[in-house]
Amino acid sequence: MDRRVTSSFLCLLSGCTLTLAEVRQTPPSHAGEFPMAAADLSYCVKRAIEESDSHFVPQLGRAPDKREFFVIGTHVAHALSLRQVVGFELRFVAHDRSTTVELREGTAHDSWLTTHIWPLIAWCSPQLTTPAADGDPATPPAAPTPSNPIVP
Repeated sequence: MDRRVTSSFLCLLSGCTLTLAEVRQTPPSHAGEFPMAAADLSYCVKRAIEESDSHFVPQLGRAPDKREFFVIGTHVAHALSLRQVVGFELRFVAHDRSTTVELREGTAHDSWLTTHIWPLIAWCSPQLTTPAADGDPATPPAAPTPSNPIVP
């Protein structure tokens, strides 16, 4: 454990974290197609990350043509430097009847990303497309938390 902390500390001091431009050049670690609007899906995922126990701070952005949306998760690299680094980027690309989502990782393959971020996308997708019994869109339940876990 001490070895892992020491190597992480040395990595942070040496600047081995990626910038957003560098993260965007990496291949996606996950990609998928979801049957809903990119704007709605990206907003739902951002809110779910905010309400989770994540150490990432999500920021929502969009391209000028409003066909691409981005959720960028940042975190403090080291308590002494207070430097914000890119932990991940989610890219939502709108199509006629679906959205392509790509996850790119900025920090050294954080296991939290794989086990929590990608399932949030799947969780948000059916929540927003399922109509309620009276015909109104269903209100999504609270975002998954340790007391309300995601069930695959």
